Amino acid sequence: MANHDPHQSFGSIEATNAIAGNRFSGTTHFVFNQTSAGHVQERLAEKDACFHSLAFGDIHARQNDINPPQSGTCNWLFGTREFQQWQNNDDRGVHYGVLWIKGKPGAGKSTLMKHALGRYQNDLFRNHLIVAHFFNARGGTLERTTLGLLRSIVYQLLRNDSALYDRFIPIFRERQRLCHTTEWQWRLSELQDFVRSIVQQPQSRPILLLVDALDECDDVEVRNMVHFLETLSREAFRADIQLQMCLSSRHYPNIRMDKFVELPVEDNADHGKDIARYTREWLRVHNEEMEFRIVEKANHVFLWVIIVVSLLNKAYDEGRIESMKRILEEIPDDLEKLFSNILGDDTDERAETVLMLQWVLLSREELTARQLFAAAVKISLPSEPTLELIKRRITTSSKGLIEVRKNEQGTVQFIHLSVRDFLFRKKILQKLDPTLGEEPIMASHGRLWDYCWQCLEQEVTAPAKTQGVVQPLRKIPLLGYATRHILFHAEMAMPGDMKNRDGDDERGRKEGCVRSCDIPAKASIQRWVQRPNGWFQRWKLLWNEQNSGISYRVGEDAGLVYMLAFLGLRNLLAIVVNGANVNEPGGYHGSALNAACGGRHQQIVELLLKQGADVNAQGGQYGNTLQTACIRGYQQIVELLLKQGADVNAQGGDYANALQAACFRGHPQIVGLLLEQGANVNEPGGYHGSALNAACFCGYPQIVGLLLKQGADVNAQGGHYGNALQTACFCGHPQIVGLLLKQGADVNAQSGDYGNALQTACIRGHSQIVGLLLKQGADVNAQGGDYGNALQAACIRGHQQIVELLLKKGADVDAQGGYYGTPLKAASIFKHGHIVNLLIAKGA
Repeated sequence: MANHDPHQSFGSIEATNAIAGNRFSGTTHFVFNQTSAGHVQERLAEKDACFHSLAFGDIHARQNDINPPQSGTCNWLFGTREFQQWQNNDDRGVHYGVLWIKGKPGAGKSTLMKHALGRYQNDLFRNHLIVAHFFNARGGTLERTTLGLLRSIVYQLLRNDSALYDRFIPIFRERQRLCHTTEWQWRLSELQDFVRSIVQQPQSRPILLLVDALDECDDVEVRNMVHFLETLSREAFRADIQLQMCLSSRHYPNIRMDKFVELPVEDNADHGKDIARYTREWLRVHNEEMEFRIVEKANHVFLWVIIVVSLLNKAYDEGRIESMKRILEEIPDDLEKLFSNILGDDTDERAETVLMLQWVLLSREELTARQLFAAAVKISLPSEPTLELIKRRITTSSKGLIEVRKNEQGTVQFIHLSVRDFLFRKKILQKLDPTLGEEPIMASHGRLWDYCWQCLEQEVTAPAKTQGVVQPLRKIPLLGYATRHILFHAEMAMPGDMKNRDGDDERGRKEGCVRSCDIPAKASIQRWVQRPNGWFQRWKLLWNEQNSGISYRVGEDAGLVYMLAFLGLRNLLAIVVNGANVNEPGGYHGSALNAACGGRHQQIVELLLKQGADVNAQGGQYGNTLQTACIRGYQQIVELLLKQGADVNAQGGDYANALQAACFRGHPQIVGLLLEQGANVNEPGGYHGSALNAACFCGYPQIVGLLLKQGADVNAQGGHYGNALQTACFCGHPQIVGLLLKQGADVNAQSGDYGNALQTACIRGHSQIVGLLLKQGADVNAQGGDYGNALQAACIRGHQQIVELLLKKGADVDAQGGYYGTPLKAASIFKHGHIVNLLIAKGA
């Protein structure tokens, strides 16, 4: 039974009569006000928590980074034939409401999109519900992933439409119940399902979705993301829902939709006029011949114009007016060749330039301007430099290719994605610094590892101190970064087959095929990782200071093998694994093999098994390796473990066994595989009591059907909600409720906090399920559970439609029982006046 309800003492007849007669005594009024005020505060706190779960620090950072266009430019967009066609609802069958702006790198697409967004909001679509997301490949993880896009979209929808918030908040509540900790993240599928539900039914306002720089989404995700957007447009059209999309991207990668309007920026003559207007405005010497030549050489690439005008103005400022035409002719008209030209000058700052480029190119997270300065500028200063001085130094040393963002942290990034692409190709870093050798990216990681170790060495090798390492983090700007990522840079600096590296880091996969070669830092890294006794334990203290999440924190019992397996660092693990105890227990996951399964690192799982890791070792939150792999949904690892002798019915962990774990996370292929391998479909245990209950809780009808087909007991008792039917009723899954009833579920079975299925559905407000249960013979006056009967449960939550249905089906209006005694008292206490009046009218 649940805990005693704190409002029980307020259920007096006096209070009931006062509500019914719309009269309030002072005491009762105080009680109601207190209850109401507390309820409001709870709802506001819940709303904040919901928004916080979706928002992220740089959600609007890329949009804010984009400078407004030159006055009088960009307006050509709204007069184009393509734009007019997109606006015309009569043509929706041709384009499904999608306008796709495409252009060369640096053509000014993002500036155009930001300008368009302003016009949409203030004029053209001001009556629409507008949401916008600007991808940024140079930014943080959520700025360049589909999950970030979905979180941004849903966040904006909920902030701007209370009806959509009301529809989403039950999903948020269920997500909190699913996770027994505050440390959880939205899954992509959850947010996709919600957004799809929006475009399948009418909304209070038409919706406009603007997404800039689709090509800056991670490569592994971009095609699925475009497919999702196409699905939205198709479903909205078929449901006759007003949804318009304005998208932008480069021409490459070549990803298309079946129906959309394409607008190539460089094909529009007015875009060239914008370039000419910018040149006239910002070139310090008025020379029509030079202006014409700039526009001609630009070939519709706005970024090229901005850089070239800056170079010409520099010559003008230095008094070299006679050189301006020569400089213009010598400047290549290709953007990447222009970058080479800029970096090609022989200067005394070459080493500093290369180091800045290496840090911005290869860092695992965005660096602040102050951090970049500390890492790249190898001089001693008499005092702390100002931020303005640091910005100037970064601009000068990077030749203008690195900028400081306008976000709160003042992080740094390349001025354009094309700079990053340029540096990854053609071994540009090697040309700038021949000492990097034949594998400049690997060697650059080695250089970053070396700097990280310089930051850490004094701290981790110093004599043991008392608890706490916060002070050094303030003294050394990159100590926190070095703590979090020194192992990553060591991994990336070691020779090995990049195609076999594990982990989700796309940035690492892009950095070229790595083969056995001579890397300057190779020997140092090997010695370092083979001799962890001098640094590993102290490094873990620093690591824990940087990671608040329980799954990321490591205790004293976690060894280096565990840590490398957990982080997916195969090359480093291969160095230390020989002779190591791969079965040493420790860490959140209990063992290195469990940690590798939890991280979906298949190559590391194979390596550890080859080294003798125990496939059935017990430990960690999920009990054993098989359950961990099932939770993570990696079928190849599950198959590998079973092939190596994993016990399919091993007990332990949060979900009791692997089958329940796979059912809870919704992996039907894995469920089928486990059942084929002899998993006990009725094995009890775990939070949900059984695999069937877990599948019912999360709403997976395919898995429920599979379990029932394999002999799952439809009336088995257990779990938090008593049985499978009550679980499905609680979570609001009518399809599963119907399936269970069809398979013989007892509609009046008594168990759980809510007594029976009908009371459960009533307290949760699932009117469709209530109707289904009553149709299948549910006893409308069945007693039991926390709230006594179904009618009282519906009255507590104010579900008037359900109250009316229950009364129509013969519910006893004066039934006794539960926390509040009668339905009338329950409705009175929670101030549901409309229900109070309804009950009185029915004779209460």
